[in-house]
This record gives sequence, C-alpha cells and structure tokens, in this order.
Amino acid sequence: MMNLSKRVEELEEELGIVKQKNMILLEENKLVHEKPVKVGVNLGERQEPAGAPNGDVQQESLACTKVALVEHERLLGEKQSEIVRLTAELGNKETETKARVDEKESEIQTLTSSLNTQIGEIEKLREEIQAFKNKNDQCQSLDKSVLMRIFPDISVTESLEHDIWLKSFEVEAVNYIKGLKETSESVRKLEKAEMMKKELEIRLNELEKKLSEAQISKSETVEDLHKQIDILTAQLKDSTLKYTELQTNSEETKTKLEDRLKELKSAFSETKTLCMSLKEKLENAPINNSTEEYEKQVDTLMVQLKESNETVAKLETQVKKYQNLLKVTDDKLQVLQRSVEDEELKWRREQQTLQKSLMEAQQELEELRKNQVDQTFAQSLEAVNSQTEKEYKLLRLQVEEDEKKVRDLSQTIVKLNGIIKTGQDALSQEQELVCKLKQQLAEKNSTESPSAAQEVEELKKKLAQKEKEVEQGQLYNNALSQKLASAVSSNDVGTSV
Repeated sequence: MMNLSKRVEELEEELGIVKQKNMILLEENKLVHEKPVKVGVNLGERQEPAGAPNGDVQQESLACTKVALVEHERLLGEKQSEIVRLTAELGNKETETKARVDEKESEIQTLTSSLNTQIGEIEKLREEIQAFKNKNDQCQSLDKSVLMRIFPDISVTESLEHDIWLKSFEVEAVNYIKGLKETSESVRKLEKAEMMKKELEIRLNELEKKLSEAQISKSETVEDLHKQIDILTAQLKDSTLKYTELQTNSEETKTKLEDRLKELKSAFSETKTLCMSLKEKLENAPINNSTEEYEKQVDTLMVQLKESNETVAKLETQVKKYQNLLKVTDDKLQVLQRSVEDEELKWRREQQTLQKSLMEAQQELEELRKNQVDQTFAQSLEAVNSQTEKEYKLLRLQVEEDEKKVRDLSQTIVKLNGIIKTGQDALSQEQELVCKLKQQLAEKNSTESPSAAQEVEELKKKLAQKEKEVEQGQLYNNALSQKLASAVSSNDVGTSV
C-alpha cells in the first residue's frame, strides 16, 4: 500500500511537470503567432512610395525580414511538432497512469476484502480461544474441588495461581501421606521393641551363664596368655641373636672375600704386565747367528707366555667365582633379614591379638559384673514393658483409624482416576482444536497484511501459552495419579504389616 501511494504521487508530480511544459509551449506558440502580424504591420508602416531615392536599401531590408520570417516559421514548425509529440506523450502517460491507478485500486479492494475476511476469522479464533479458556478454568476449578474432597484436612489459599496452588497442594499432600507412613512405622517400631525386649531377656540369661563360666576360665586364659607371651618373647630374642650373628658373620666373610678379590686383582695385573713384557722381549729379541740359541729363547718365551696366560685364566675364573660367592651371600643375607622381619611382624601381630582378646575378656567380665550388680535392671525393664504395652495399644487404635482413612482414600483415588481420565480426554479434544487452529493460521499466513499478521502473531503466542498450560495440566494430572497410586500401595503395605 505504501509503495502504491508513493508511485501515485510520483506519477501526479510527473503529470504536473508535463502540464507546466505544455502551458509554456502554448504560450510560446501564441507569441510566435503574434510576432509575424506585428512584423507585417511594421513593414507596412515603413514602406515608402515607389521611386524613392533609397529604394535599394528598402529592398535589402525587406529581403532580410523575409529571411527572418522564414527562419521564424521553420522554428515555429519545429515547436509545433514538438508540442504535438509532447501532447501525444502526455496522453500516453495519462492513459498509463489511469490504468495503473485502476489496477492499484482493484488490488486495494481485493486486499481490503481479504483483510476483512481475515479479521472475521481472527474474531472467530478469539471466540474459540475464549471458549477454550473458559473450559480450562472449569477444569482447574474441577481439579481443585476434587482434590479438596479427597484431602479435606488440607487447606490451601484459593487466591493463588493454578500452578502454584497445585504445587503447594502437592507438598501438603506429600506431608500428609508421610504422616500416615510415620504412624505405621511407629507401630513397626513398637513391634520391634517387643522383639528386642524378648531378645534382651534371653541375652540376660545367657550373660548370667557366661559370667560364671568366664569367672572360672578367666584365670586359666590369663595364665595361658602370659605363657604364650613369654614363649614369644624368648623366640624373638633367639631370632634377634641369630640375626646379629648372621649379620656379623656375613660382614666378616664379605671383608675376607673383598680382600681376596683385591689380591687376585693385583696378581692379575702383575701377570698381565709380565705377559706384556714377555711379548715385547719376544718381539725385540736380537737375531743371533746361531739358530739353536734363538730357538731356545723362543721356546722359553713361549712357555712363559703360555704359563702367564694360564695363570691369567685361573685368576679370572677365581675372580668370577668369588664374585658369585659374594652375590650368593648377599642374597642369603637379604632373605634371612626378610625372614627375621616377617617373624618379628608375625610375633607383634600375635601379641596384639592376644592383648586385644585379653582386653575384651576383661571388659566382658566387667560388664557381666555390672549386670550382676545392677539388681534394679529387672524392675526398670518391667516398667518399660508396661509403658510400651500402653503405647502399643494406643498406637494400635490409631493405626486402625488410619487404615479406615486409607480405605476411604483408596476409594476416592479410584474416583479421582476416573475424573482425571475424563479430564485427559477433554484435554486431548482441546489439543485437537489447537492443532486445527494452527493449521488455519498457517493457511492464512500467505495472504495476510502487516496489521493482520501482527494480530495473528499475538493470537499465536496466546495459543501457544494456552497449549503449554494444557500440557502442564496433563503432566500434573499424570504425576498426581502416579503419586496417589504409590501412596495407596505404600499404605496397603503398611496396613498389611
């Protein structure tokens, strides 16, 4: 619409400009038509009689005026042709403008008609949404009344919003159901107390028997423990002495082996130097004339070299042997040390366990003495029994009342499940209605105007909000039905117990 109005204004401005040009051209045409008459009048006034002495000059001026007149007529013809062309263009522009204006007016009429239809549909949607809102309010009021009938002892302010009211009511209902559970648990505790009382009596008799037995076996166990402690201390001393002896022996053998190894290394170095010197002598020996002496020297040197190599090999084997022996002794020492440490740890653990058992026996003996000395325990136990019996009777009556309430509650829950089912059916129908409205809005989105589009968007937002409320109500109904079913099952279990 805005573009169309702008285009119409532009065309009107162009039409005004063309009209102004046309008026200017008409005025110029009038002026051009008036000028030849005035020129002719001037020429007639200025004509002089024939035979005047300056007749040649007049003829020349007349020729000039004719030329100017011809030029003026030519210009006039051009202007007239331009005027004709401009008038034709003006007519074309006017026809085009009228056609465009008619087309835009028809478009405006179609848009207004579609806008009116959309406004009518929007009004229908508003009415449907209002009806949906009324149904939702009815469902909310029905939920409140049903829940209040189910739980008459619970009171929540009705001025709150529906979601907040449901949450607060849920909290109160959970607390109420917890109270019912606590009553059943108290009954269970009383039954457990009776069982514990019987067990305590049995335990008391057993402890009295054990007291006499423990007094008899106390002295024997203490003597046995002292004997075992003495035996273990003696074993520990023996093991420590053996460990010290082995450690000293190992250190002595280690020092001896190290000294022997040093001696062997020095002998090995001496033989090695001797061997090297023999090789040098053999290489640097002078060659005599007599071959026999030379061969003898060579033989002796070879024998010495062979002996030196044998001694070197023997020394190397001895060194390896002593190294292996040192390694074996170190390993044996480590194993022995580990075994001694293990024995020491084992002895300490046994000592700790024996001391612990001794302490426990002493504590048990003291407790038995205290139980035997406290003669008022039986009287206090009888008083506790009488008090627990009274409390048990009271709680039993309260449990019977709670069982009756639970039965009534289960019946009302069954009714509530039926009501919730009907509410869910109504919600499903309303959801189908919402889907239909969405489809209608989607179909109308392609042809809607800006203002109608804004209204439709607002209606969409409201519709989405209502849809969320419907979903929340459905979810809450499902959760409430599940909680009520679990509460009924738990209460049934409590009553059966």
